[in-house]
Amino acid sequence: MQSRAVVLGVVLAAFPVISAADANPLPVLLESPPCAHEKLGSVTAEVGQRVNESTQDGRVPTIRVQPAFERLAHAAAEKGANAVVLRSHQGVYFTYGGRRSSAPVYLKLAGGAVRLPDDTSTCRLVLADARELDRQLRARNPDQVTSKNAYSGD
Repeated sequence: MQSRAVVLGVVLAAFPVISAADANPLPVLLESPPCAHEKLGSVTAEVGQRVNESTQDGRVPTIRVQPAFERLAHAAAEKGANAVVLRSHQGVYFTYGGRRSSAPVYLKLAGGAVRLPDDTSTCRLVLADARELDRQLRARNPDQVTSKNAYSGD
């Protein structure tokens, strides 16, 4: 009997975190800053392996959020930004032979590249924390969806 692969998707629009990000070239923010800033456009970042119902590898590696934060920050920096506002994230889990991955195997982040003023002392910045998002993604029960639906935001 052949095992059938199952794709599980998690889409979370926002998450409450007020902490510092680690190794990003520029800050990843949870919300748009209330001070004057310039919007430089949208950026995205992806990490991990896209899976679908025909994926036959039972050991698809799981991913961490920090590399995705770093890619998102680099994409924003390439647009001339000095910060990026996280707008959404989408994690995809994978089940093969009845065994679900313990963490996402694919993650897509979307955000807005922004240029903050040189003096941000009067600007309240709410920083995203990759470790907290990792924890939340691992704790959440994903929904069983088709791969078409799991990647529908593309």
